[in-house]
Amino acid sequence: MKIAAVLCLVFGEALAIFAELMAARLYTGEGDHSYWSIFIKAFIAVTFAGALLIAGYMLGAKSFKSIWVVIVLSITPILILEPILGYTLFGTLPSRGASVGMIFGTLGFIATCIL
Repeated sequence: MKIAAVLCLVFGEALAIFAELMAARLYTGEGDHSYWSIFIKAFIAVTFAGALLIAGYMLGAKSFKSIWVVIVLSITPILILEPILGYTLFGTLPSRGASVGMIFGTLGFIATCIL
């Protein structure tokens, strides 16, 4: 059950991040994409991602016996995947302020896990 929880959380977060970033990319990019067509596709993907996340939280809380372990398992893919997907889809590096924010966010995450 632990493996299923981790897989649901990782794939749920990955799909949600991908849908959000892809929607932003399509809407700000060139091409004939309407707001609503992009929104509906992203909404369907995020709905499925949300179902995976709910399942992951339920399975994780029961199998790990700690909601905090589940929260860490949910946040970790965001910290790792979002910058990678952001760079992959948009092809730009973060600004200095965004980099500092990501560093402090990561340090806060690490402090939460360690302390």
